[in-house]
Amino acid sequence: MTKTRPQFLWQTDWKSIVFVVLMLPVLISLGFWQLNRAEEKREILALQAALIDSPAIDAAVLDRPPIHQPVFVRGEYVKNIWLLDNRIQQGKFGYEIIQRFNIEGGSSVLVSRGWIQGDKSRRSLPEITTPEGVVTIEGSVYYPTAGFSLGAPVAQEGWPKVVQWLEIETIRSSEGEEIKPWLFWLAPNEVGAESVERSISNQPPEKHIGYAVQWFAMSVALVIIFILRNTNILSVLRNGEE
Repeated sequence: MTKTRPQFLWQTDWKSIVFVVLMLPVLISLGFWQLNRAEEKREILALQAALIDSPAIDAAVLDRPPIHQPVFVRGEYVKNIWLLDNRIQQGKFGYEIIQRFNIEGGSSVLVSRGWIQGDKSRRSLPEITTPEGVVTIEGSVYYPTAGFSLGAPVAQEGWPKVVQWLEIETIRSSEGEEIKPWLFWLAPNEVGAESVERSISNQPPEKHIGYAVQWFAMSVALVIIFILRNTNILSVLRNGEE
């Protein structure tokens, strides 16, 4: 007796159709958006790489330079130190040292001197040595991530002061408007540098491409599930193999 091969059937499930019509464009759009972000990041990194290789400029004459602009400055450190809390480096707890630097000529800039290990128990703060005298230091321009707030000035006597996030505008309002509205990222081996590890971008283009692949894979999975739910294709294929 010859076994009848089942015919391909389509069963309309309007709920699944509406769901796919709504979700599939969203998933595909998110995938292309991540591809566009990857291309934008490549362009940004290329511009930043070219900027990093450019000659250093005297920070004393700069107001709002582009991020990662190489700079140098002459002046002296003062003992106004801010410690950014919960900075982890190589699995160890510590702080990022932010210290005020008075520039020859009257203005100031906040210098990120790098990372220093802290006491896990928080019973004591690290001892930080302040370089003395007039020095010239080199580094680059950095703008702290927007959205974080230092809040009201920390109610701590003396220095250093421990804060969770750095917001330069808050420090400027509490210490003086003459402070530059950006952060001086101190280069390694400069006077006052501690453990310095810098990252130009925490989201490389490859990461955005990975996200795009995930969104496109979800789009394909959605289409496959839709087909399986609305047809008998599995039965047709199974009988075809038999």
